[in-house]
Amino acid sequence: VQHYPLLPGANSNVIVSARIHDPDGLAYVRVKYRPDPGSYFSLDMNDNGTGGDAVKGDGVFSSTVPGQSANTLMAFYVETRDLHAQPAVTVFPESTPDHECLVMFGQTMPSGDFGTYRFYITSATRANWTAAPKCGNKLMPCTVIYGNYRAIYECGMRYRGSPFIRATGDPISTDLAYVFKVPREDRVLGGRSFNLDGLEFGRDDTYQRERTCFWIADKLGIQFVYQRYVHVYLNESHRGVIYADGHYPSGDYLDTWFPGDADGELFEIDDWFEFDDSFAVGNVNATIQDFTTTGGAKKGARYRWNWEQKPSSASSDNLQSIFELADAMNLPLGRTYDARVSAIVDFENWMREFAVRHIVGDWDGYGYGRGKNTYTYKTGNGKWQMLLWDLDFSLGADSHSPSYLIFDEIHDPVLRNSFYVHPRFRRAYFCAMQEAVEGPLRAGDCAATLDGFYAALTTNGVVVAAPTAVKTWIETRRQSIISQIASVTNILFDAPSSFSTGLSPATLSGTAPVKVKTILVNGAESQVYWTDNTMWEIKVGLTNSGANPFVLTALDRHGNVVGADQLTVTYSGSQPSPYGNLVINEIMYHPLRPYASFVEIYNLSATDTFDLEGYRLNGLDFTFGAGSFIAPASYVVVAGSLPGYGSAYSNAEVVVGEFSGTLDNGGETISLLMPQGTNSWIVLDKVSYDDDPPWPAAADGAGP
Repeated sequence: VQHYPLLPGANSNVIVSARIHDPDGLAYVRVKYRPDPGSYFSLDMNDNGTGGDAVKGDGVFSSTVPGQSANTLMAFYVETRDLHAQPAVTVFPESTPDHECLVMFGQTMPSGDFGTYRFYITSATRANWTAAPKCGNKLMPCTVIYGNYRAIYECGMRYRGSPFIRATGDPISTDLAYVFKVPREDRVLGGRSFNLDGLEFGRDDTYQRERTCFWIADKLGIQFVYQRYVHVYLNESHRGVIYADGHYPSGDYLDTWFPGDADGELFEIDDWFEFDDSFAVGNVNATIQDFTTTGGAKKGARYRWNWEQKPSSASSDNLQSIFELADAMNLPLGRTYDARVSAIVDFENWMREFAVRHIVGDWDGYGYGRGKNTYTYKTGNGKWQMLLWDLDFSLGADSHSPSYLIFDEIHDPVLRNSFYVHPRFRRAYFCAMQEAVEGPLRAGDCAATLDGFYAALTTNGVVVAAPTAVKTWIETRRQSIISQIASVTNILFDAPSSFSTGLSPATLSGTAPVKVKTILVNGAESQVYWTDNTMWEIKVGLTNSGANPFVLTALDRHGNVVGADQLTVTYSGSQPSPYGNLVINEIMYHPLRPYASFVEIYNLSATDTFDLEGYRLNGLDFTFGAGSFIAPASYVVVAGSLPGYGSAYSNAEVVVGEFSGTLDNGGETISLLMPQGTNSWIVLDKVSYDDDPPWPAAADGAGP
């Protein structure tokens, strides 16, 4: 069904058309229309090429509905009956009279090239909406006119936002943010659900602060909400100054940012709200503390309303992933904490998301002064991501001052006392700050962007304030951040002086600015442990009796060389033999949980540590990298997926790498090979496993 023109002039006729087919033939096709409010009139629709019908016999039935005066809303539906012996009557919209097709006369397109959404609601819907309770999420029936291109019927819309900003009353005279949804078979821009934000009526007179925040996020390489300026009309009334059609975290968003991995778990981090009978609101901020109940079990109710699983449904009330995240995040600081958190959390992403919020002074979100206004996403075979959302209190619009300290007012005690403190993660936060002051916060970069947004708005006839105050705020903020991070940026990379030892592996230590992410030892990436904001440690194997030269190269997150140094370690100890000491100890080839397969190597020696660099696991296409040491009477694990292993088991600190091959569920042979010379290998251990007895059944799909 469609009507034409989409925006008829005052007193202009409207052609209503419907494509209809019935194998029994049709007794009649009629359009029932009425001015709103008012009673229905009926017109026959035909497919004979007359009365508004364009092509005879093409299955499209049409009728011409008489025009109405300007700002008159007309409702209509199409009704047909077939010629079956027991005739059936069908109507469109199917849910008539709750939903009707709506058209308004005398409306025109605004000047410029911004998008336009028009929402038509009947007088009955307007009355119901006016009387609806605050924070009610019931969708109100509407028709959506997208630009001057499409009419979408059977849609629904409502207010959106927290209890702090929602209101009640007449929707035609109330400026608020909206959600609207279109039918699955009639998508707009490929999507079904849309958020429309008024860009903080009365708070941001430039109408570009939040958009600028997301631009900064884009420049720092993290996910952001794409905002498109649009005009919004409710019936004949233009709402607000200008709205933003935001690509908020949803299925469409996940398809965009995580192609091929959009079937993970999405959670909204938000306040837990409670209300009394007078609708006075109480709220509790989200935190990732370890909330337990009887017997030490996780207290699901304490997480459920702060970490809201999306989409919300009773069947999706599975918080196991959140529990696993809480377990890791609440460990004592140290190497185990480092390994287990980094196995399941993309800490670079988290710290960049938190940095953006602190850079722009938006205290009203998770990772800063509140526990809300953020999403987090656990990919199917990846790590937890933080997703920016809702940066309303920013860049001088009720934000913190531009001189505010970058570590102040972090509400969640787990973040404040652990995540922000742990050197490896803290360095990522500092690094994001440094990239911001050297990139998007520079006057030339941000001024060009702000001026571009301003020009787009004014060219389209939208009256807003010039962004002069925003530019001043950003430059003041930039200078403040530069002074706060100077102690971790204005240093050089260096390594220790040459030394002698009788112990292997040896520990190298030195300093590095926060730009350094990776340290290569003789060209190979090594496992770095950060003991302070600028202090690092690396274990190196001493394979030569006598001199062992090392060249160290420091790289930033983009692979650029930041610094280099070299030293020689003279080794006076012996070279223990791995023969008879290193064995393949456990194989999880078909785990119950996805991505949790692994092979475990055990060191039978009670005294010797072995350097596995260059060793291979034949059958898995895996070669051990630099820094892969196995201590006496200890084991290491090679996992199919580090995030998968970290989620399934509680000892990610033993993982030394991820294999790129696969473990055959039906059985195969795995060999541990030690290099000898250039192209020769010595077999240290070999295991042929099977999915039949005597191999344990738990490893064949029944284990963890």
